[in-house]
Amino acid sequence: MVARLLLSVIALMCCVLYGQAALHAHCAVLWTFDSSKCADNFDFVVGNIKNFSIPEVREGNYTLVSADPNAMVITALHTTPTHGYVDDLTFSLKQDGANCQLSGASQSRPVSLYDYDTNFCNLWNVAVRTNTNKVGTEKFGSCPFHPSDDFDARVKQCNQY
Repeated sequence: MVARLLLSVIALMCCVLYGQAALHAHCAVLWTFDSSKCADNFDFVVGNIKNFSIPEVREGNYTLVSADPNAMVITALHTTPTHGYVDDLTFSLKQDGANCQLSGASQSRPVSLYDYDTNFCNLWNVAVRTNTNKVGTEKFGSCPFHPSDDFDARVKQCNQY
């Protein structure tokens, strides 16, 4: 009883201080692909969402919502097979000289404060993991939960989501 009351007070404080988004696990990342055309990365991400096929990934249930090649914006959903939880994904691409900047954001719809790296993996699995265009830099915006920078550690963690 006391624990529920305390949790309710904390949730209310989060909403007041940080807005309702504070109650939804999320991740925002900016990847820069060196010497890479955004049109190629756009097509890669759209194709990966439509036909996700990494057999090791247990929860590769992605749905393309929209893809605007003129605005270079992609929206998608990730749904977990066990409980049917839905996460909203948005990818925005911007050509910066010879490099392509790919911004990704994922947010869980259900109330959740901790997501075991799920939102990071939602983005990384479709945009980076098998992309032959190599990432030059990676900057985390609001992404409190993500695996280490080690590629193998990310593969292991993101195989779950």
